[in-house]
Amino acid sequence: MENLMQEAIRVISALPENANIEEIMYELYVVDKIKKGRDAVHRGESQSTEELKKEILTKSRKQNRGTAQWIMNYKPAGSRSKEEIDRQITNERNSWDSL
Repeated sequence: MENLMQEAIRVISALPENANIEEIMYELYVVDKIKKGRDAVHRGESQSTEELKKEILTKSRKQNRGTAQWIMNYKPAGSRSKEEIDRQITNERNSWDSL
C-alpha cells in the first residue's frame, strides 16, 4: 500500500510535463476524494442507490414547494416595505439552509 507521499508523486508523475499548478492540485484533490469515499464505504458510511434517489427526490420536492410558495407570495418590490423584503429574503435563506 502506498503512503501519501508516494501516491502524490505517482499522480503528479503521470501528468504531462506542461501541467500547471491548478491541474496538479485538481488531480490530487480527485485522488483524495476517491480515497475518502472508498474509506467511507469500508466503514459502512455510504448510501445505497435507492437511499440516494429518495434523498434527491425529497430535496427536489422541497425546493419546488418553496419555489411555488415564493411565487404565490410574490409582490412587486415597489409595493413592499424594506422590512418586508428583508424578512422574505431571510426566510428564503433559512428555508434553503434547512434542505
